[in-house]
Amino acid sequence: MSRVPIRPLAGLNLLASRYGWHSVVLPQASAQARAVWTVPNPLLDGHGRQNPPLSPPLPPEAAARNLDNAVASNPAFTIERELPTPKSYKREVTLFLIAAIATWGIGTTLAFNYQRFTSSAVTTILFSARHNPEIQKVFGNYLNFTSIFPWISGEVSNLQGIVDVSFRVKGDNGATGQLVFLSRRIGKGNDAKWVTEKFYIDVDGSAPQGQKHQIELSL
Repeated sequence: MSRVPIRPLAGLNLLASRYGWHSVVLPQASAQARAVWTVPNPLLDGHGRQNPPLSPPLPPEAAARNLDNAVASNPAFTIERELPTPKSYKREVTLFLIAAIATWGIGTTLAFNYQRFTSSAVTTILFSARHNPEIQKVFGNYLNFTSIFPWISGEVSNLQGIVDVSFRVKGDNGATGQLVFLSRRIGKGNDAKWVTEKFYIDVDGSAPQGQKHQIELSL
């Protein structure tokens, strides 16, 4: 587009350029009908003075920070300091593994003990011993575990055909002892039968030192 000078507007253009405005001639319907619009000049203020730069010039070291100069020998890209020592979590991981294994082991042991404690075999053994006349003479009329959650040593496995347990018992008269029971399943199928090999109670404090007073029982 060619700029068409308009003499009557020459003074307006001069005034506009003096105070930081520049003229723009826009074509309309014909070459004779022109409209002049003025927009601010970003380099000059309203009084014709030079505006300050939009941002201060970069210092030499900042100007040197470009991809072409991004090398280790360039001080603008080098920080002279010791690298931080990476934190080691070896101790925390070791303690966590020890705690996890210990928790798993204790939980498994208690679960198996509870399974033996609530088994029908242990219930039957204690019931039979409680109603034995010889046991009642030594332990009184009521024989029971020494604690609410006793420790049952041994194994109770109907699949393998063995019941081998021992646990602490206490009578209502204060007498205590260790009940021992061992029974195995002989044969298979309909011909299988359980044979009791051990069933007795070692009574505490009722025999000379170094010996035990055993009461033999039977189912």
